[in-house]
Amino acid sequence: MDRYYYHGVGEKIEIETLEAMLTIMDTGMIKSRGAVGYSGDEYEHVCLYRKNDEHSYTGGDRMGTAYEGWINHAFCFIISPDIEAAKTAHYHDLEDESSASFTDLIDEWRSDGEIPLDRVVGIGLPLDEIRELRAIAGSSVDEDFDDKLSDILLFAESMDWMIVNSDESDFADRLDDRLNAASNNKYL
Repeated sequence: MDRYYYHGVGEKIEIETLEAMLTIMDTGMIKSRGAVGYSGDEYEHVCLYRKNDEHSYTGGDRMGTAYEGWINHAFCFIISPDIEAAKTAHYHDLEDESSASFTDLIDEWRSDGEIPLDRVVGIGLPLDEIRELRAIAGSSVDEDFDDKLSDILLFAESMDWMIVNSDESDFADRLDDRLNAASNNKYL
């Protein structure tokens, strides 16, 4: 089964999260964290989520996953399945942690290079939570927030990206199902 990749930007509904998305859009690519001014120069890859079919993702099994930490209810980029990325070894599966790249997330993938925006097919936004916060006086969803969100939506539309609600239950599974249904139908 083909699956999309996802690159999470953050779950905090604040202007800084939107600015991080806009920076990616302005540069034309998703870069390693070190390449866009974050601390931690050891990051020479782009971290991605892709569903691990061997993991159940139910109840407590969602904790310790890239999905729960960076994608579900968060701001993210949805990336074509045809990029080059490698599954990162889970530290429980390694005999010698010092000799391999490993992670504590069961569903983390990594791309060694920058990911150009022509490989991005959509964005995920926590639309339900944004709507809820908009109704609260003094929340982080104010006029400045709305202006930046509007810039993001206009950019996504100009790139013909899908825009999905990352607050919807199992939105990534449904997108993967759509991807596979479309690929199966193109030969009819």
